[in-house]
Amino acid sequence: MFFTPFPANNALELVITRRIIWQADYKVELPPARTTVAGHPFTFYAYWSPIAELHWYVLATEIRCHAVQFVLTSRDTKLLESLVTDLNKIKLPEEANPTAGAGGGDFPVCIKDYATDET
Repeated sequence: MFFTPFPANNALELVITRRIIWQADYKVELPPARTTVAGHPFTFYAYWSPIAELHWYVLATEIRCHAVQFVLTSRDTKLLESLVTDLNKIKLPEEANPTAGAGGGDFPVCIKDYATDET
């Protein structure tokens, strides 16, 4: 989240900000909504390009200070729905959350602006 070119403080804000900068070629298919994948909260949205006839299904969460996104692309929406369902088989750390990811376990907590020449 510290290095994203978009002004976002968490994965949910990143999803919303990215939608704002789309070109007119893309259309919202499903607006951002909360969902659960493998027992963890995610933000899900879908968009498509009528010109390319492609659909994108995007699931985003935050783990520690990182926005983690699964971006699935196909012309076949049934295939995409199946792939989203299959994501329930993944294992994520307990701290996965689209708005409040935090450090945990053996990993240090992320500190905003800590990455400097000195550190």
